[in-house]
Amino acid sequence: MPTHFHIVIPVHNRVQTTLRVLGCLAAQSERSFTVWLVDDGSTDGTADEARAAFGDRLDLRILTGDGSLFWGGAVHMGMEETLKAAGDADVLVMMNDDITFEPDFLARAAGVAAAQPTALFGAMVLDDHDRDRICKSGITIKSWSLSLNYRPYEGWSLARDGERVAEFTPVDGLRALATFVPVAVARRIGNIAHKALPHYHSDFEYTYRARRAGYPVLIARDIRVFHSVATTGGFNAYSTRASLADFVRSLWDIRSPNGIKHRLNYAWLCCPKAELAPYLVTDALKTLARCLLMVGLRERAFGIRVWMNRMMGRSGRGAS
Repeated sequence: MPTHFHIVIPVHNRVQTTLRVLGCLAAQSERSFTVWLVDDGSTDGTADEARAAFGDRLDLRILTGDGSLFWGGAVHMGMEETLKAAGDADVLVMMNDDITFEPDFLARAAGVAAAQPTALFGAMVLDDHDRDRICKSGITIKSWSLSLNYRPYEGWSLARDGERVAEFTPVDGLRALATFVPVAVARRIGNIAHKALPHYHSDFEYTYRARRAGYPVLIARDIRVFHSVATTGGFNAYSTRASLADFVRSLWDIRSPNGIKHRLNYAWLCCPKAELAPYLVTDALKTLARCLLMVGLRERAFGIRVWMNRMMGRSGRGAS
């Protein structure tokens, strides 16, 4: 049976970015898909503009929030509606709006879904401003106690390193820029933990939950998206003009990966309880060190991050 995709896209107040990703979907050669656009209280006319531009070109369903959903809550809402409408053979897609992709994107994904029917899989993510550079596709945990993780292929060049990229790379979790989840699996493992993790970390927690339940979690080499890395959250790893004041603000920002409350929630949900205490200490030190590196070295900090990541990748698989 041909795969039908249910694509959940959370959006908020960046209408041109949203229209751009919808344009990519409208250009797809594979036509068996429904778009669930979750507009979380936009005031820039996002929903109306999307409906006017693509209402007759896409199977477009628009859900609305009041501005308090953020990424996790919006995906949770979209997933709830998807699971009411989808069949077990369908595939749910968690997608950000700040990506673009080629017209054969979903056709390639349909091939992967047929070959890996029980797997969650994510696209190979490339930097929209340097389309040869691979970035943030997935994460493998090396040690919870030491807060060590490896991000396969981050910083690699397709031209230089592309032949060494595996067709499918097992990871512990995925960043859900474009992540595919079999509906049958979603029904078994449940929905996004949106209350504990309303914005950051909820995508990794969800895919890590699936891996712990025994489902393969993979980076799919031949499915590619181009990501505007600077648009993600606040004080992210690709920032080049971060200040110490920005870092301090990020500790309470719901849209930042550094937010203390949500990092604690993430640790409680994901970290093995026997390793929780050392993880909290080492994670706090790692977060502070990353901040000082970014503030002090700016553009050069990313090169150091890539080098350290490569060193991390030279040892075994991941944590259980």
